[in-house]
Amino acid sequence: MPAVMARKRTDYAGPLLALIGRKRSRGRPKALDWRDLLRDIADINNKNRQLTSRRSIARILSQRPAYQDIGIRILERGVESAVADMVEMLSECPPASWQKIFGIAPPAEMTKQALRKKAFELMRRLLSLVQK
Repeated sequence: MPAVMARKRTDYAGPLLALIGRKRSRGRPKALDWRDLLRDIADINNKNRQLTSRRSIARILSQRPAYQDIGIRILERGVESAVADMVEMLSECPPASWQKIFGIAPPAEMTKQALRKKAFELMRRLLSLVQK
């Protein structure tokens, strides 16, 4: 039986990437900066308060120049993680001190959905304080 020789593949991607000015890289292209991500999530939610799902926010983020090189799934995970961190911060604080610490009123019921809405409200509030 004759041995099958593996054919060498021609590298088309390298010259094409060089032609458009991008470098070929391996691994994780860019880590998300949490401060910028939280600010951009709050900005998106401030412009359209109905956008609260991770997919809808990640889709709009992917259209911004800072996030165009990052995959949509990575953005979705980043959005979900950032919002979850805000929800965790709210849930760890006693509701009686929310007004004093965060400047927002606690929800009537401490459900996951109510905490998520309050997390977006807190992000919008912090965004308005930073923009002043």
